[in-house]
Amino acid sequence: MGQERGGLAVGRPTAKGAPLDFGEGAAFRLKSGRELVRALLVLQLCAFPRLVRHAGTILAASRRVLGARLWGGLLRATFYGQFVGGETPAEVTAAAQRLRAVGLRPMLAVPTEEDVGQEKDGEEWYEANRGAALECVGLAAATGPHPMMQLKVTALMSARLCETVSRRLAEPGTELTLERVAAVMGGEAAAFPLLTPAENRHLGVSLRRLDDVAGAAARRGVRVLVDAEQSYVNPALSLATLALMARHNREAPWVWNTYQAYLRDGKRRLAGDAAAARAHGARFGVKLVRGAYLELERRRARERGDPDPVHPTWDDTPPQANLPYFLAPRLA
Repeated sequence: MGQERGGLAVGRPTAKGAPLDFGEGAAFRLKSGRELVRALLVLQLCAFPRLVRHAGTILAASRRVLGARLWGGLLRATFYGQFVGGETPAEVTAAAQRLRAVGLRPMLAVPTEEDVGQEKDGEEWYEANRGAALECVGLAAATGPHPMMQLKVTALMSARLCETVSRRLAEPGTELTLERVAAVMGGEAAAFPLLTPAENRHLGVSLRRLDDVAGAAARRGVRVLVDAEQSYVNPALSLATLALMARHNREAPWVWNTYQAYLRDGKRRLAGDAAAARAHGARFGVKLVRGAYLELERRRARERGDPDPVHPTWDDTPPQANLPYFLAPRLA
């Protein structure tokens, strides 16, 4: 949900500007009693760490025991039904209309992502995700005014390469600049000496995949909110997102970047990216979140002997409302 103030995307609770009413169950009127019971059951199950940790194993074992048909029906009635907006374009559109009826603006998401160590062989998986993302653009455009969608870069680019690029960005004099990355998105060959030939080939096709999605979204009037993912790949993700902004955010902030307030360097990175967008004449769209990878970030830092990248407590985390003041009043 959001509106633009001088190029900065800021939250707006409802379509009419009034806060969403949670009193006397008003916010839940779009849900049936059965759906509310299902939601309570699913959320209670998700509160068990062991269940969440071993979800993949449990799903595989239950499918073998129940059979594909019964297993699929059970998932649709529980977890899938809770978290997925619909299986068909008609179901997605109907779900979006129900949300808009109570003043909520829907944001469609392609939930596919990849972590370091999960890389796929070849380009087929990433190309398939490009097709899914382009389909999501069309679905989002059909949901009503001011449509939005979320996109994860690692659905279209290897997480390992994102980690490599993130490390290279910390080196002095790196050639991985916003201008060069934007040029590769426009068709220039990726030929960075600090990357291997295979890495350059994958970087080139991946950046053009991202540009295809952002270009299609801009033409259809869909905001693309690029997810932040993990801190060890985020510098590469932000670089690619800023390059998309430089190419597509001249007239309006079609591409937004995400900033995680629980990271210690969140304010610094937001201010730096805002300055970069301003320097390239791009509107700057921002999604501000607390963050979603706290345990992973801290565990990885301990294992590597690195400083904890996360603020030590909730109270130390800057309130989301304070972060926009690091931005200029107008970025255009």
